[in-house]
Amino acid sequence: RYASKRLKPISARRPPPKKKISPGVIAGVVVGLVIIASAVGTAMGAVSVPGFGWLKGVFGEVPLAVLERPGPQPADPVLRFSLELLVYEGDELEIALEMRNTLRDRRPDLLFTLAPREIDGTVTYVLYAGPASDVVEVENLRVPISDIFAREDPESWPTRNTPRAFLVGEGTSLQEANVLLEDFENGGGLGYILAVSYPDGSERYEVLSGAYQGTDDGRWWQLRLREAGFRDLPLVERRGRPPE
Repeated sequence: RYASKRLKPISARRPPPKKKISPGVIAGVVVGLVIIASAVGTAMGAVSVPGFGWLKGVFGEVPLAVLERPGPQPADPVLRFSLELLVYEGDELEIALEMRNTLRDRRPDLLFTLAPREIDGTVTYVLYAGPASDVVEVENLRVPISDIFAREDPESWPTRNTPRAFLVGEGTSLQEANVLLEDFENGGGLGYILAVSYPDGSERYEVLSGAYQGTDDGRWWQLRLREAGFRDLPLVERRGRPPE
């Protein structure tokens, strides 16, 4: 009776039960791997996941936007100038959009656009009227716009050199371009449409974003668009006219 109380040899003992991994732990590991893959992919430029765009500056610099549009070039003159009407702070985007849309409703024959920019770490949204091909044309914008801003001095609006914008895409009809513009703005962009003519007599409708002098002042918006999934947009010369 005493023999049964003796300890069994180690080799004869039953191994301890294995701990089961809970579904929650497995899910956490999967989510972690997805986050790591998204961060690395965005950093290397293979994908563009919102929230990880800052990693591009760590693992590799995003090249500057190209300055030429692919394919045939429009025959219209370059629209070099804009009137700077208002400047909104980075947290006033909704107010800026409301003003832009109000102006578009009041004067559909003119073009009003918001151009995001960043200077010394401060982000602003500039509300422009135009564009115009020369100084005389941009000066002629002051009178019709002053009818809307009755309390403003039209001479207080500076003329800016803004010959370039990011080319989002184009449509063969205004309706097609409007669909493209809606998708672009729903995805975080800010855009507008210009009707352009080509040497063969055809007409198309380009969806553009921003109004810039060159790659330097358009750099911040280029990176934000890339982070939102709009990659490799060329910074082309603005040509054409507001669609009718």
